[in-house]
Amino acid sequence: MAEPNADYDLVLAGGRVICPSGRIDARLDVAISQGKIARLGDKLSWLGRETIDCSDKIVTPGLIDSHAHFHSSSHSSLDTDEAGIWSGAVAVMDGGSSGYLTFDEFRRRDLEGKITDAGCLIHHNPLGQATLPEVWNPGRIRFFRERLVETIHSNRDRVFGLKDRAVGTFVGCRGIGGVEEAREICAECGIPYVIHLGVDPADEFPDRELDAFTRDLLGLLAPGDIIAHACTGKRGGLFREDGALDRPLREAVERGVLLDCCSGATNFSVRAFRLGRERGFLPHLLSTDITSMSARGPARNLGVVMSKFLALGIDLPTIVAWTTSAPAKALGMAGRKGSLAIGQGADITVSELRKGNFRFLDRLGGEIFSGNELLVPRLAFLSGKKYEVRNSGPPTLPE
Repeated sequence: MAEPNADYDLVLAGGRVICPSGRIDARLDVAISQGKIARLGDKLSWLGRETIDCSDKIVTPGLIDSHAHFHSSSHSSLDTDEAGIWSGAVAVMDGGSSGYLTFDEFRRRDLEGKITDAGCLIHHNPLGQATLPEVWNPGRIRFFRERLVETIHSNRDRVFGLKDRAVGTFVGCRGIGGVEEAREICAECGIPYVIHLGVDPADEFPDRELDAFTRDLLGLLAPGDIIAHACTGKRGGLFREDGALDRPLREAVERGVLLDCCSGATNFSVRAFRLGRERGFLPHLLSTDITSMSARGPARNLGVVMSKFLALGIDLPTIVAWTTSAPAKALGMAGRKGSLAIGQGADITVSELRKGNFRFLDRLGGEIFSGNELLVPRLAFLSGKKYEVRNSGPPTLPE
């Protein structure tokens, strides 16, 4: 029953509250007033106008998907809110679907007027990912640096980084000079550089040249830059049996370069993850790289992707950090996302931790592995407003 003279608008009562930024992992009540976190404590339920029993749930800062694809005119994208709030994420970052030639339409149709807090990494390529692989041949497309810089400066409320995909067309046509140009633009605009690793199987690019590119790339990345698909099993990836890239990678990580384990349909390899972990490398960020294709299988939503890492032996508070406080800091959203700090907007995800026998797929056609827990987002709150998650989904494979 609602309490007419209650101290708080809403209390999420009795859940396991995990807030890595506040070093909290305890059974607590979370009180919300006027769309903000008002108090964390015990026995607050009787002080709320409305109370939701979360005694069998996990309560975390609102999940942030730091790499998704939802540009409606781009390759295999989802609707913004399908990728975001209806999947349990309060904020989503498009991973380079749009370039400066397509950005205005993207902003109007897919960033604005949505429930989910949506931003993007703008693509270095003028057309973004309108075609895959991207056209980089200078005889077919012209790039105007000043247009890209102007677009970034004019849209800093939505643009949080610059993206490249180090696939064959980029490595072959732009090479390390393209990375140097991108780094200069990022320094000028004050945003991180995000680069996809892993060339497509059809790319007939010599291994020796590809390894040299990756090694040089690691030397150029600056603190705060992000390597996307850090655990790819494709050629051009970081983790191999010979450990040839371990030293330059370690030097990059030590100076502050971040690893994002974007899942996607084909960009996560359990074997690569295990090789990296054996050598002391773990992701800093965890995202779906969700598209209309990956949503049907390996990356149904962020909960399924998080569950893969539970099955691989990573503890839940670490995984929550990878999907809340870490992306908030990396993408310039700290202070408004990624925390349950008092006074911050009440952006919260409430999930169920199901027990059972679940089978996961690392990538299409890849390794099947098992786990006994599945994190299922059930409710999401944006500024204290409740939304029921629609895409909690089945596990990746039938139980």
